[in-house]
Amino acid sequence: MFYRLSIFVILIGLSKFSVSQAPQKDALLFNVPPYFIANAECYINGPFDADMSNTIICFQNIETGSFSPAPILEGEDKILFKVPDTFGEYKLIIVDEGNNHKLFVPVNVIKLEMDWEETNSNKKKPVPFHINFMGAEKTNQEFSFSIKNMSPHIISIIGGNNQEHKILSTRNTDKVSWEGKFVVIEEDEFSILGTVDQPTPSVKAPLFSY
Repeated sequence: MFYRLSIFVILIGLSKFSVSQAPQKDALLFNVPPYFIANAECYINGPFDADMSNTIICFQNIETGSFSPAPILEGEDKILFKVPDTFGEYKLIIVDEGNNHKLFVPVNVIKLEMDWEETNSNKKKPVPFHINFMGAEKTNQEFSFSIKNMSPHIISIIGGNNQEHKILSTRNTDKVSWEGKFVVIEEDEFSILGTVDQPTPSVKAPLFSY
């Protein structure tokens, strides 16, 4: 029997975010990411007023629960906030009281989890492991991700210790999961680092004034 430790983290890649004082070209539209990632910072383009104190963000789901992340930064054309540790379908509601604008749009929050066979202690037999995209079912989206073996002296991932992949979720996909295999070298703790690309706001959604 050997001990196992897995670590799966998110690549957020938000270094290009900057607070702008010029409104976006589509002044009557919000641009929303095609999906959100749990535990990651994200941004939305739209006609904001650069005042975080009068902006309300809410991810609403009556069955599983709702959450309201606080804005981190807000400019006149975008807002930055962090999605908590959750997944599933939500109705995204944003209210900017300064501009009297509202946004209502259905969205999905994706969370990555990893599982593997814990009973196999045979160093010669490959051990299957799965990367599960929770909340990605039937989204009709393609996800780009990579994996990296952080413990190459403990395990060896078949196909290479650094890999990049894409996986597609169609309207008929009930479970989004990628399978890989590794071989045990030494009986000790190990870690696998996984990253998934944070999508840019590319879905146009109309605003409502009140």
